[in-house]
Amino acid sequence: MSSGSIAEAEPFTRSLRIKTKSGAEFSEMLFFDDEHRNKHDLDTIGVRTVIVDDGITRKLVKQGLEEFSRH
Repeated sequence: MSSGSIAEAEPFTRSLRIKTKSGAEFSEMLFFDDEHRNKHDLDTIGVRTVIVDDGITRKLVKQGLEEFSRH
């Protein structure tokens, strides 16, 4: 799956494209994003989102994956 055009889309559109191309359900997706409004929008469709305020770090990815695995 090419990510070029997907990465430029709005979060919902991006999620829908990934769902269509991969067959993954929204509940199987984890996004890291720096915009709180995107988290709210994605939460409503079941996509887990981790807010990245100061850049993505290994610690943040680990925390996101741990949270994701609990649900």
